[in-house]
Amino acid sequence: CQNFSAAALELHLSQPAMSVHIANLEKELGFQLVDRSESPAITPTGKIFLAEAQQIVKRYDAMLEKCATANSRRSGRIVFERPTGMPNASSVFDLAISSFVRENPGTAVKFVLSDGKLLRDVLYAGTVDAGVVFDADGFADDAESQERVELVALESDQDTSICVLMSTENPLASKGHLFAKDFDGLDFAMQSDPRFAVGRTSIKRMFARHGATIGFHDKPERDGIDFLWDTTDDEMVISDASWLEQNSRSLESMPNRIVRRIEDPGMAAVPHLVFLPENDNPALRRFVEFATSEYGQHPKNADKTSL
Repeated sequence: CQNFSAAALELHLSQPAMSVHIANLEKELGFQLVDRSESPAITPTGKIFLAEAQQIVKRYDAMLEKCATANSRRSGRIVFERPTGMPNASSVFDLAISSFVRENPGTAVKFVLSDGKLLRDVLYAGTVDAGVVFDADGFADDAESQERVELVALESDQDTSICVLMSTENPLASKGHLFAKDFDGLDFAMQSDPRFAVGRTSIKRMFARHGATIGFHDKPERDGIDFLWDTTDDEMVISDASWLEQNSRSLESMPNRIVRRIEDPGMAAVPHLVFLPENDNPALRRFVEFATSEYGQHPKNADKTSL
């Protein structure tokens, strides 16, 4: 501050106390910091000491920040992107996380929703540690994702087949076998919540790989099975078989509705844990090892990256 009064004011000390502090420091160091002959000024030696001391303070602050980050990771904190689009994928993911937390009670888990942003982008940005997708081939469809991203299929005893709820009057309802191409050029009803944008994209990709182009139109944002009551006779709804089976009794009360399975190989909502092997979060590494051991199949990129 080049002034005892200004320095004392900044440190919330009296001016005499400030002078005593400086004098004691000079006595401890063995050289003069301030020239008090006329107006106070820092000595040449004092300027060297000040510059070096400021660097020490910066390094000290940086050390504290690194230690705080490391301590947070040791205590266990994982940020997950909440899956949307297929109920089965979400339930299997939730089961893996809840089982892990029971065995690792010190781990803190946080869920976020990126509202339509691509999971790969929030992974690359470090916003989340991991997420889940139900269309692994569609997710890793670019060179960067194939190189950087790790996918672990999570096994489930639930039926992951893709099914369509439709009116019994729909011409497809009476068709012997249904395939993705049968829906080419058609669209489906889906809740208008923007979080489902990710799910829509994945479903479209699954159909496209089987030669069908489909679309979606928004329906009112209602929860669970209530959403289906808003569909009209000419509308169709896509979901995984397990969710529709779990709500079979409710569906039975809906007049003139039938659930049909799409029979193409690969038309299934198989949940995959997604993460970056370069992520050094110890809590994430423990979760990946746990999920792979208890629920997983071999990682898609296991030949390149060890867990």
